[in-house]
Amino acid sequence: MIAATMSPLELVDGIAYFRVLGTCRLPLAVGFVTSAIEQALSGRHPGCLIDASGLDGFGSPSVATRHQVVRCWAELARGRLALALVLRPAVIDAEKIGVIAGRNHGMHCDVFDNVAEARAWLRGAVSGQGNGA
Repeated sequence: MIAATMSPLELVDGIAYFRVLGTCRLPLAVGFVTSAIEQALSGRHPGCLIDASGLDGFGSPSVATRHQVVRCWAELARGRLALALVLRPAVIDAEKIGVIAGRNHGMHCDVFDNVAEARAWLRGAVSGQGNGA
């Protein structure tokens, strides 16, 4: 059964915050992130935190899929937004291939397995103090 939802945009310390919960396939999960990026850009928010740690229904994407998806997000953002994505540890690549691909395409981004770390990184990133690691 596919039943996933994304919360409306919430501003937390000037950062666009979204929460995605439920069960869905990867294309819908990608669509949620795309929608969140679009909404954050539309509101001219410098940072976007998406907590998708409560989302399941798909496994760890392939390297090719990660690259393709993050490249699309980077093209959409065009350097106007820093993105922190919180995911289940099972879908985070140990080498952060998606993050590397995003940065190679001009996106200031990182992936985390908890919201507190993501929020701390994003605060630094939007204030120009992101360490890029």
